[in-house]
Amino acid sequence: MGAFLQDLHYALRMLLKRPAFTVVAVGSLALGIAVNATIFSWVERILLNPMPGVRNGREMVAIKTIAMNGDLLDSSYPDFRDLRDQAKTLSGVIAFKQRPLYLGDAPNMERVWSEMVSGNFFDVLRVKPLLGRTFSAEEQAERPGGSPVALISEAMWRGRFQADPKIVGRVIKLNQKTFTIIGVTPAAFAGTINGLRFDLWVPLMMQGELTGSWNWLGDRNSRPLALMARRAPGTDLEEADTEVNAIARHLEAAYPATNRNMGARVLSLVDSPDGVQKILGKLLKVLLAIGAAVLLIVCANVGNLLLARATARQKEFSIRLSLGATRRRLLQQLFTEALVLALAGGALGLLAASWMTRGIELLLPATDLPVTNMTSGFDSLGFLFTLALCMGTTLLCGLAPAWQTLRRKAQDVLRESGRGLSAGVRSRALRGALVVSEISLALIALIGSGLFIQSFENAKTANPGFQPDHVLLAGFDLSQSRYPVEQSVALLRRLRDHLLTVPGIQNASMCEDVPLGFSNGSWDEVAIPGYAPRQGENMKLYRNMVSPGYFATLKIPLVDGRDFNERDDRVQERVAIVNETFVKRFLAGGPALGHKFHKSGEDSDIRIIGVARDSKYHLLAEPPMPYFYLPLAQFYSAGMGVGIEVRTVERPQAFAARLRAEIQSVDPNVAISGTAPLASYMSAAYFAQKVGASLVSLLGGISLVLATLGLYGVMTYSMSQRSHEIGIRMAIGARPSEVLRLVMLEGMRLCLIGALVGIAPALVVMRLAASVLFGIASNDLVTCLGATVILIFFALVATWAPARRASRLDPIEALRWE
Repeated sequence: MGAFLQDLHYALRMLLKRPAFTVVAVGSLALGIAVNATIFSWVERILLNPMPGVRNGREMVAIKTIAMNGDLLDSSYPDFRDLRDQAKTLSGVIAFKQRPLYLGDAPNMERVWSEMVSGNFFDVLRVKPLLGRTFSAEEQAERPGGSPVALISEAMWRGRFQADPKIVGRVIKLNQKTFTIIGVTPAAFAGTINGLRFDLWVPLMMQGELTGSWNWLGDRNSRPLALMARRAPGTDLEEADTEVNAIARHLEAAYPATNRNMGARVLSLVDSPDGVQKILGKLLKVLLAIGAAVLLIVCANVGNLLLARATARQKEFSIRLSLGATRRRLLQQLFTEALVLALAGGALGLLAASWMTRGIELLLPATDLPVTNMTSGFDSLGFLFTLALCMGTTLLCGLAPAWQTLRRKAQDVLRESGRGLSAGVRSRALRGALVVSEISLALIALIGSGLFIQSFENAKTANPGFQPDHVLLAGFDLSQSRYPVEQSVALLRRLRDHLLTVPGIQNASMCEDVPLGFSNGSWDEVAIPGYAPRQGENMKLYRNMVSPGYFATLKIPLVDGRDFNERDDRVQERVAIVNETFVKRFLAGGPALGHKFHKSGEDSDIRIIGVARDSKYHLLAEPPMPYFYLPLAQFYSAGMGVGIEVRTVERPQAFAARLRAEIQSVDPNVAISGTAPLASYMSAAYFAQKVGASLVSLLGGISLVLATLGLYGVMTYSMSQRSHEIGIRMAIGARPSEVLRLVMLEGMRLCLIGALVGIAPALVVMRLAASVLFGIASNDLVTCLGATVILIFFALVATWAPARRASRLDPIEALRWE
């Protein structure tokens, strides 16, 4: 311990005597460690700890209904009860659904996001309240409308209720219904959907009271619920998956009308389609790989700096060896110096990372969802990761000078004189190898940057099948108004008629699902006379409910038939508009108008009155899919949220306040959830591409700069060590242009070797990102070539300055020192 403290004191003294070297080394390490600590904090929050505040959260799994084509769907309430009661490999199954509610009395209501949850929700999650209690046994009973109680989040308790210590027992209004607050959840608990933070939790049995909709409760064909479960002790994921799928097969046999071809899967939370991990999971793995490349480049740069110092101190080391010091003692000193640099860089890097972690939230698209922190701060795992980075950088940075010290004999160094000898071929080769590794790693990051930038540009300019420019959205929720369905439909019609008279609005419409947002949309099972489904074919088709004018507002062409009109109401024949793929797949491309199909839950058939051109509904990369539209007035149900679209003459952002005012003028009691341009809202469809282009290109730029500086530093140091040799060459007749070419060729040789070494691993890393790239192949040769050209250009810049300095060397000055 005494020897270590002595080395520590000596290392600090040596580093303080060379402030320029220390600042460059510590700054480089801080950058590399900050980048990796930041990415790890995102990985920890999104992938490793997707449910903060849940005790033993790694035991939690997701349960999804699976269609025969592999689509992962939510579950029905009856299916949830059967799974909960029959599964032995699961110690508890919970059901929940997200829903905005309105807190307070009209017109001063506050929109809050809730989870409507099964009674056993908090027991299975093992979440203990900060204040009060969770649901009692009586409140967990399956009695519709029987338990008007709620738990609120710690953030709502502090923000909305000023941390009232007597909050338990307080009465509040939710959608104009009276509820009693029975508890406050801990600050760490955000809910069960990764990436979202909810304000309150109410029993699932209260949905009818809050929204007026009970039709889902006994209907196995209505699947609005997300399911989670906790694995029983000693049970693994595969066992639980096998049992749950067997229960699904039993339900299929027992209820063929609703559960035909419906299986079930148990998934880890990382693989669940519900949450931000679905969008960013694979991208984060790519970022980890490129972040590691940045750190290795930093280590190579700092290793080269330490190698240069060790080379200059070879005589000192040799004298100490001759006087009896052991090589182990010298190595300990070298690694102690590297450790001091790494710890200083780690401290600064952690400080920088605590600020950088918020960067991902700046890239979020417009959404009314309650997006939460994408980071959990730096807990013990984050500090351990940073400490491991410091230890790893210590080892990597110290290897080169340690190898230099180990391989040389004391008598050889003492016998040498002159810079040229002391900086021999082996030392230059070692420094060259470090530069080659930097360049190859930089190429990996550059190729990744090119792919993601192209992917982002392709996504932004992709044709979604409609025209989002000059379209403004507003959310519209009538669930809190308590209006009967007929009155709600009349209000929607009156509102559209009014908007069409407002100056500056070219067209207006309404729909249940806005395309290309975070929502997965809605679907119904259909049966089409004359079409026999193939074995296992999924007949559960996505659809939308829209008002007249929807296709004109979004400029989706109708290729046949007519649009919906005001006569398509609840007393008239059921009608629909289908897309082109629907016609090609189910009607053999033949005449569609007048053809009828049956939708689950309906007594009468639906007649096709129009055909719309295909567009994108959920993802820009989705293949053409059969899709159909229903008139909102015919199929509107209590509790349904509605999106309003208006096509404006001026910029949509400038019209937002006017739109809210016009909606309120029709009915001041309705709740407006928010306004956003459709172009901003649909950026959710390329959120992963945007994050990838922003972050990977930033890392690529950092890698390129670091590799350029590394090559410049090595070439500058090499030329200073070889000044005697260059002086001799020029003294015997070498021209400056020949010296310039000699040095440039040496630098470019290192660059080309690095590029050749880096291409193969770059393509391997980029295959990880294939699922989040849009419109390009992960092994795009043009991108690889472009990245290589950029790298060569910067290598030329880095080599030019030391080469030009060497070509202007005065041979007399270079030889005078001898």
